[in-house]
Amino acid sequence: MQDAFAAFSGVNAVQYNPYTQPLWAAAVAQFDRAVAPAERRVAGKLRAQMHGLETNSQQLLREFERHRELIRRPHLATELMTERCPLRFIRLPR
Repeated sequence: MQDAFAAFSGVNAVQYNPYTQPLWAAAVAQFDRAVAPAERRVAGKLRAQMHGLETNSQQLLREFERHRELIRRPHLATELMTERCPLRFIRLPR
């Protein structure tokens, strides 16, 4: 994980502008590639944690809400796609 932030070593985030945007985008892409293995491990742990909740949709929904920020990461979102499928049919209270 230490190497993940090395992508931003030559980038000054304060001086972000249209001219530095390609450099910033390249650093973000390199960061995403560096953290992908960790995200896969996290997805496996979340999948194991949610495995027993498949029959209880409300608990599964609460678990997804609890880890919302993690699940928004692109790799985690695709890894946990099958676990999210039962949530499509839940009717939320208004």
